[in-house]
Amino acid sequence: MDEERGDEPLGEARVFRRRRGSFQPYKPKDARDSLLFSVTLMTPPERGLGTFRLDPNTGCGDIIQLADTGQAYLIKSVAYKYAFSHGAYR
Repeated sequence: MDEERGDEPLGEARVFRRRRGSFQPYKPKDARDSLLFSVTLMTPPERGLGTFRLDPNTGCGDIIQLADTGQAYLIKSVAYKYAFSHGAYR
């Protein structure tokens, strides 16, 4: 699989989920089901943080921590956008 999408490289990030009142690192069994997430910081002005390969169950209330900066961000909303390619939406 190609590790780059266009000219934008994929970033490294960890997902933390709330368990028993605190956030615990999420450890998937394998990375087969990882999807590409385009992460945008919504505070004005909007700026893109990059594209990351995360677990498909990543959703509102989870925290992602970027590996390169160590910054952590709380996920407020998730929007799914499908692309029409090769005769089907993917």
